Amino acid sequence: EQRNVVEVEFANSQSKQIMTVWHRSLHDAGAYGSDLVSSIIGQSRAFSFPKSLYSTKDAIAAIVRNNKNALIVDFFAGSGTTLNAVNLLNSEDNGNRRCILVTNNEVSDAESRTLVSKGVQPGDLEWEKHGICRAVTWPRTKYSILGKRDDGTILAGEYYTNKTNTKEVERSFHQLAFIDNPAE
Repeated sequence: EQRNVVEVEFANSQSKQIMTVWHRSLHDAGAYGSDLVSSIIGQSRAFSFPKSLYSTKDAIAAIVRNNKNALIVDFFAGSGTTLNAVNLLNSEDNGNRRCILVTNNEVSDAESRTLVSKGVQPGDLEWEKHGICRAVTWPRTKYSILGKRDDGTILAGEYYTNKTNTKEVERSFHQLAFIDNPAE
């Protein structure tokens, strides 16, 4: 049996094998895929089974971490996770990576039945506005870059990154007492 191994050079110049299975809580497709997309779009169940933003970012970073000017092309863009991940990676290391998303504007099976029953056909504006590209991919891309939706509502939540923010917070503390004899 022949095995292919990808060697990745990290910033510390050590080579590491990329594991085929990652067990990281940030890779949870429910919380950081479905829930994240729904939160960005402002609509629950906006897209079925999106990948975790963080598993996608980690996979992309494994290949292009040292190429801050990489061009990433995603021919099955789905909900737009790849572009969101590339932007997150760029924000972490001040990269200039670009991303091209290619997708169709497919309408879900259930949605297409509903539209057809109303006399709406593919190519009609009413049909096209329900397609994946117009209803999910483009809004996610735009909103995640701008940090707000078209109606002006600010996106809630925070991204998990390797960046650290320091903020000074005024604190107070009080000594209650010391024990005079710790042996007692």
